[in-house]
Amino acid sequence: MEMYEAKIKSWEDSIPTNLDKIDDAKKQTETFLESMWDILHHEQTHLNGSFHETVEQVIQKRFNGTTEFYRNWEDYENGFGDLNGEFWLGNKIIALLTSIGTHELRINLEDWDENKRYANFKNFKIDGASDKYRLHISGYSGDAGDGMTEYNGYYFSTYDRDHDTYSSVNCAADGSIKGAWWLYNCWSGQGASLNGKYTSGPSYNAGIIYKAWKYQSLKKSTMMIRRV
Repeated sequence: MEMYEAKIKSWEDSIPTNLDKIDDAKKQTETFLESMWDILHHEQTHLNGSFHETVEQVIQKRFNGTTEFYRNWEDYENGFGDLNGEFWLGNKIIALLTSIGTHELRINLEDWDENKRYANFKNFKIDGASDKYRLHISGYSGDAGDGMTEYNGYYFSTYDRDHDTYSSVNCAADGSIKGAWWLYNCWSGQGASLNGKYTSGPSYNAGIIYKAWKYQSLKKSTMMIRRV
């Protein structure tokens, strides 16, 4: 992930502080985003369903627990893992990639019996660091159920940064979740928590959770975005 951090730093340093040059800043940002998508091309994937024959950018991938996802704010901000294995691309990069234009999100899920489901969202964006990587999401379709719309408008939380609305508990550190996400309450509705501490089998505590489909943890998850 160091390559991305260096490129982001170079872009930040290039943005003019003079408001008279805001058009230049916009052009520089658009050019930067194009280059970021180009850099990430080798991780893009062809999908089925409504994303058929469309090239996507993977932002999260989990399948065997070799990469620890129970991590702090800084790790989730900058990204971690192996782009050829399990990883989180990084909130800073995801925010930049979704900052201009419209983006869709696709979530692919698989349980321990190799059953598969998917969820598409027509609108997906996260704000920058100053807004705690707040989530904007809507427009569900798919066969996994809508496990994400209830998090629309909420901030990202980790075990060391409590931004949920539950005053007495940091939900990201709670044993039933143990994972960074756009949390507002520890569990309600048909929610999701795809970054929970990995489990060795179906579990009601932590793991890859997508309650709109199953209440127990799953084996695999992949999150992908595309520009539309």
